[in-house]
Amino acid sequence: MIIRMSLFFTLILGFNAHASYFPEGVFEDGKDLDSFVRGWYSYHLNSMEEPSLKDSSEVLVFRFTWLRTFHSPMAFRLAKNSGEQYDLTVKRTDGAGGYDSGKLINDERITIPREEAKVLIAKLEDECKFWSQPTQGEARGLDGSRWVFEGRRNERYHVVDRWSPDKGCLREVGLRFMELSRIDIEEVY
Repeated sequence: MIIRMSLFFTLILGFNAHASYFPEGVFEDGKDLDSFVRGWYSYHLNSMEEPSLKDSSEVLVFRFTWLRTFHSPMAFRLAKNSGEQYDLTVKRTDGAGGYDSGKLINDERITIPREEAKVLIAKLEDECKFWSQPTQGEARGLDGSRWVFEGRRNERYHVVDRWSPDKGCLREVGLRFMELSRIDIEEVY
């Protein structure tokens, strides 16, 4: 376990130089901790072959990245396709969110009817007040999971990071992403 954690931290520190998924200073006030968190999250998104949303040219896209300490990392990305519908891209690796990223084992695209996607987006933007949420929540912990929501609407980008939410609007949105993915999820925390 100690060797595995040490390898993980070495990989994260090595990846920090390439951490371009998130703006600098977005997660923490301290430069070292912010760099670590950006590196950790970027490491997992890179292993899932996910694009950066902060630099995306898409008009409307939301991503929920779910990093459970001891279970498979997952990313759910909802974007408007060229038609009148939306695509939900679901990716999962065989790693553990608190350790090694693992290899990509699920990469699916599911077309979501326009009205269903609009209801989910309205819940996130209007009910959860996504765009005005602070990036960091107050709850912290060692084991558990990170629920990281990113959004891009035109030129506007925002990220909201929560630790193991057990209730509330963002948890409901995350659970809805999971339902839409149709993937059997072993444990939600």
